[in-house]
Amino acid sequence: MIEAVHTTGREPSSPSIPRPTPPPDGNAAPRRVKADLTGVPETALWTLQHRAAEAARPDTVLPDPRAVQLMAELDFPFLERLGAPRPWLAQAIALRALAFDGVVREFLADHPDGTVVALGEGLETQFWRVDNGRAHWVTVDLPDPLALRKRVLPHGPRQRLLACDARERRWTAQIDAARGVLVTAQGLLMYLEPAQATRLIGVCAEAFPGGTMVFDTVSRRFSARTRGGTKGLGGHRLPPMPWGMDAAERTELRTAHPAIGEVSGVPLPAGRGLLGRLAPRLTDLPLLRNDCPLLTRLRFGPAPPSCPAGPDDRPEPGGLTLPNLLAHKGVAPHHTTTRCGAGQVRRPAHSPRADPRTAHTGRRDRLSPRAPAGDRVRCGRRPPPAGRWPPAGIRRR
Repeated sequence: MIEAVHTTGREPSSPSIPRPTPPPDGNAAPRRVKADLTGVPETALWTLQHRAAEAARPDTVLPDPRAVQLMAELDFPFLERLGAPRPWLAQAIALRALAFDGVVREFLADHPDGTVVALGEGLETQFWRVDNGRAHWVTVDLPDPLALRKRVLPHGPRQRLLACDARERRWTAQIDAARGVLVTAQGLLMYLEPAQATRLIGVCAEAFPGGTMVFDTVSRRFSARTRGGTKGLGGHRLPPMPWGMDAAERTELRTAHPAIGEVSGVPLPAGRGLLGRLAPRLTDLPLLRNDCPLLTRLRFGPAPPSCPAGPDDRPEPGGLTLPNLLAHKGVAPHHTTTRCGAGQVRRPAHSPRADPRTAHTGRRDRLSPRAPAGDRVRCGRRPPPAGRWPPAGIRRR
């Protein structure tokens, strides 16, 4: 679902959406698939309705014949439950989808065999708009919308369906990240609680080093209106959208996980009419800056290099390491320092000479004048100059 942006421009009335035509004999009605979605999953039908309405126009900004076909195959009271689609809002929905398509195409240009993970995809038909013939596509969604998607959309060998709540971590274990991963969350995160949304972002950052994530959000003002029980343009009640974010808060997403290296906005592409001309610059307009939806792209840093094993950590014959052999024989290792680079030190936790004053830090505190000289751990930094021991702030005993 996308947030409403009011405009004074007028567009032609909503185009008619094709319906299935009866068979030649005119007796049997065509078979249609019943869609029984309610609550947040029902928004997938609302989005499909507007995307198909835009795709049916001769001057559409988003050619999407698969969406038009879906509308003809679903048995659902769209007009009674959701109202008639507004042309300007249908274009806004299509421009959002087009912006997501651009991010996916850019990712596949760099990773032709990469994996796209679509969280809460509903009835989105993006795969058929951007497929390069090599990409792998994984849809993660709740069981009910996933079952409907499986019935009405064909899925090939490069597409997988995972019935799982996106807020659960277990779906990440089923993703092959060897060829690159892009996680998309179109029309999803605004329906989560703020803590759930940031936790999901952190889970993706941790699970897919070097990967990318793109998602959209609504403003804080619009989020408050939905939590107050506002109704959509068709008269239907909007599900609450607990998480809202303004443009000035985007940089705070870095705090969701240390692996988030880049946070950037994704502008909407230009479209048709007044709304289409304003779309790429909505966040630059003072009157709309804090009342328009945002698209955000996160890039995750690579996995930190693993610390190489030191000479005392290499396996000995029989599967025992040298420190374990010494401990087994009752001999305390006097000097088992391992150099792993600045700030990274590994020391056998069983060492009987471990200093309890620094056990919580995982390394010997070399600034302590009482630490035995043979047990000071070298961390890749120079010791204090001669004549300046102990450093300022440490009192000699």
